[in-house]
Amino acid sequence: MKWNNDPFPLIDVLDDHPMAFIGKSAVEHFCWEMLDDINMKKFVRFLEQLQVKYQRNPFHNETHGIDVLHAFAYFMNNSTMKD
Repeated sequence: MKWNNDPFPLIDVLDDHPMAFIGKSAVEHFCWEMLDDINMKKFVRFLEQLQVKYQRNPFHNETHGIDVLHAFAYFMNNSTMKD
């Protein structure tokens, strides 16, 4: 997954689970050395439930949560601190 793209088209393409997809991709990309210690099915379920729990309001909603997750992944990917 490229981290310098617009995450909003993913919301439409991935139907009900864009947060799980972006979160799983971020963990696989940035935390690959910990993958043996992560129960990926539980992690994906957690992200799916997190997305469902967002309230309907104009700003702090699931789209905002997905945007924050994607922005975090972008900055992790482009940070000079990662080295």
